[in-house]
Parts: sequence; structure tokens; C-alpha cells
Amino acid sequence: MLLSNFVVFIWFCFAVAQPQPSQSTAPYWPSHSTTPSRLTAPSLPTAPSESNRPDDHTAHEPPEDEPPDDDFELLKTTFPHTYAHRGCTDQQKRNLEVAANDAWLLAKAQTVPVEGYDYNLPHSQWLGDDWNKQGDETLDKQSSYIAGNFQNMARLVSGNLEKDQKLRFWCFPRWKNDDTCDKAKVYAKSWFWYPEDEDLAIKIHHTVFCDRFFWQPGLQSTVDRLKTKPMRDQLIIDNAVGVSAVTMLHEIYHYRDMIVYPSTTDYAYGALKCHELATKAGGGTELAYRNAESYAIDALAIYLQQTLQLGFPPISRKYMNEEIDPAGA
Repeated sequence: MLLSNFVVFIWFCFAVAQPQPSQSTAPYWPSHSTTPSRLTAPSLPTAPSESNRPDDHTAHEPPEDEPPDDDFELLKTTFPHTYAHRGCTDQQKRNLEVAANDAWLLAKAQTVPVEGYDYNLPHSQWLGDDWNKQGDETLDKQSSYIAGNFQNMARLVSGNLEKDQKLRFWCFPRWKNDDTCDKAKVYAKSWFWYPEDEDLAIKIHHTVFCDRFFWQPGLQSTVDRLKTKPMRDQLIIDNAVGVSAVTMLHEIYHYRDMIVYPSTTDYAYGALKCHELATKAGGGTELAYRNAESYAIDALAIYLQQTLQLGFPPISRKYMNEEIDPAGA
């Protein structure tokens, strides 16, 4: 939709119950000097089935221009340049700050290397076995894009955003008659104005957080609860995937140019579907690296393993018995 030389792109998240390190210091990133040009991005591959791909790209009539800065106030978060609409209540703003700080912990665990930690296992589980492979054009591009996404997230974690890059959070729908938050299982949606000139990067991203988001548990209380549980429960990621930090990080992994390139979509949600998506039968890396939820759960798995000092990263309930021996963890 063309309006003042801008196209509005709407990205939806349907949640289901649920110093920047250089490449030389991050051995689990592929070795590429630059992220491929945005003009070389492949089109979205075909999902394994339509049931795995909700209608996540829905057009809305945009306002005439970007909302003014005065409509937003700076949040006290570890992420830089993060704002909430002034129409949010004080409690909602506090909840956004807690979720953002928790999402920062997940992103830090994922993108700031810890010496001796095996990142290949969680990345293979959630982004597919080919996440770091090279050897042909497809593999090279996939691994390069994943590396670039991790590097961009590391920039956000370190507070190293450009001055005009902003995260803008809403607590109510932006558009009149927008019933997205009334739909079942919708916790948040993200959108941006995309400059028609493809050489221009997207600088400002918006996320609307629905009422359901504000009822999600926090990361720290969930981890405290898991610490009292048997190891088997700690190894089941389903027991933590419904925290607000995962929803927020999922949305941030939709932020094109600022964080991801090419665009991510929503092929799968939740631990089981994302794990199956990452397998060869489910599509593997070709689909998983374009799936926002896969990155968010990958970060959660790394954080939980490191925080709970587990021998393996947590996995979906269904596959836990097949892949992990809790007695040996």
C-alpha cells in the first residue's frame, strides 16, 4: 500500500500459551565478513503445511505518517531506545520493563559467548542441523543470515543501536476497528513502515502487546519455580516457554534490518512445533531460520541450561525421552 512513498508491513505474533561480540570471538557463528545484501534475500520458502502458517501478514490502513515522538516515553530497560505509548497504564509500563529486561537476559545468553559452552546443540535443535553449515549457495546464505541476525541482536544487547533506531511498544491496537487482540491466542503483533527504496533500512519498529501478554508469568519467577522441581521438569522447555520474555523476544526477532534479514515469519509456535520445524522432515534450517519463535525458544533453551546448570539444553516434552537421559544430565 503506497502512502507518501511508504509501504506499511504488518507482522503478527500469535503466541501459544506462551561490547557487540565480533565474529572472531563467537566460535559458534559462521565466518562471514558481511551480511549478504538485502537485495539478494530469497523469497520465503513453502511451509510444510498450511496449518503451520497462520495468516500472519494482514494489511491495515496506515495513518498518514509515523506517530510523533511525543506520543511515547522512554522505558527503564536494558534494551536501548525502547519506548512505550503514553496511553499505556503505569502497571503496563512496568510489565513491559520487566519483560524487556528478561528478554535482554535471553538475548544475552544467546549472543554473548560463554567459554566452554556448546552452542551447537541448542542451535541445531531449534534452527536445524544446517544452521552453521557451508558448502553450497543455499547453505552459505542460511548460515550467513543466521550469523548476521545474532550479530544484530548482540548489538541490541550491548546498547549499540543507531541514534534513530527505536523500539516502540503499544498496549492497545494502533488502528481503528483493529480486532487482532480479540482473536484467540494472540499476545502481540508487530509492524513497521517500510521505505519503498530497498536501500533504506527500517529504523523504527512497533509492537502492540495485547491484554493476554500482561497476564503471562515473568522469567525470574518461572526460573525460581523450576529450581524447586525435579531435573526432569527443568529439562522440559514447555514448562517455561509461556513467559512474557519469550513473547517479547519473538516480536523483536520480527524487526527487519534492525535485527533480522531477510524477514522472519510465523511458520510455527511453541516448543513442539518449533522443534519439529527444525528437523529435516519439518523443513529444517531452510524454514527454521525464517521463524521468529525458533530464535526466541533457542535463546530460552540456552538461558535455562546455563542458569539451571543443566547437562543439556531443555527440549520439548514429546522429544525429551528420545534425546535426553535425565539421569545422565
